[in-house]
Amino acid sequence: MLHILGREGATARMHAALLAACPQAAGQVVAMDYGRAIAAGEQALPAGAYAFLGVERLDDDSAFDVMKLHARLGRRAGVRCINHPTLTVHRYELLRILHDAGINPGDALRVEDRRLPARWPVYLRDELAPMAALPLLVRDREQFGGMVARMAREAVFRPPILICELPGADAGSATLGRVFHVGGRLIADPRGQALLARAGAPDAADIFRQARIDLGYLTLALVADRVVVVDSGTDPEQLVRPDMLPVLAPAMLGLAG
Repeated sequence: MLHILGREGATARMHAALLAACPQAAGQVVAMDYGRAIAAGEQALPAGAYAFLGVERLDDDSAFDVMKLHARLGRRAGVRCINHPTLTVHRYELLRILHDAGINPGDALRVEDRRLPARWPVYLRDELAPMAALPLLVRDREQFGGMVARMAREAVFRPPILICELPGADAGSATLGRVFHVGGRLIADPRGQALLARAGAPDAADIFRQARIDLGYLTLALVADRVVVVDSGTDPEQLVRPDMLPVLAPAMLGLAG
């Protein structure tokens, strides 16, 4: 049995998508929101695989409660936990790690840090939400200062806003591809496959290992003939992207063992 844990609406939509792609899996996969799982008794949490998803959206209080759920499940025979609510590396931390390792030439910082970027252009993004496309590129300090001043007037600092440096990028020039990690298996969309095949491309399997993402994704971009990582996450709805669902659904259901 595969148990999908996360926010109620997101996990319900993921559950429906998996069953639509694999109707024969009815009874092999269930969805449960974190609050209900935390309050559930032992009999409501049978043996099987438990996938902790959307962990980047957990605040400090809920992450602590979900961590206790993870520990509680981990002590039981016949239970396997996929992802960790507090040890899985969030996108902000991962982007900084990849910069320090020399994989990404650009760094990431938060607007609330009140520090100027060191490399241009940059883009601003919601730290907690998946990135479907590359946002507007901000080319210089003057344009950046105007955007931050406008956000300050409008109090747009929650959710946190990330500043991501993307040196060498031109408007419309970055080709994005997605790579998924499903319990040790890498599955990439066509653009992701092409980017991973380029000379000097990052080792996606190693990045997933460092990030402790057992079920999740990376988004890659080709910038100035270099492949960089621009996003990561465990968002449940990103794991059932319609174009990839015929491949991803059987792989995820295979985690049930």
